[in-house]
Amino acid sequence: VANTATTSATFYLNIVPSAGSASAANALFYAVSIPPNTTFQWTGNQAIPAGGTLRGYASATSVTFTVTGVLST
Repeated sequence: VANTATTSATFYLNIVPSAGSASAANALFYAVSIPPNTTFQWTGNQAIPAGGTLRGYASATSVTFTVTGVLST
């Protein structure tokens, strides 16, 4: 997660089950403050359930998300 602005921002990252919505109950990261001109990196393993989604959102458009992973069937 990168914040390219000159002000702090807040981001959220949720693993949302099929037909669900992002909420505190399925948050991987919730209301995390990211300082200006910095990045936040997390390395770990998380499974997304079949039909589920990974949803990231932030308090500013200056925040971008890059996600990598492995598809397992």
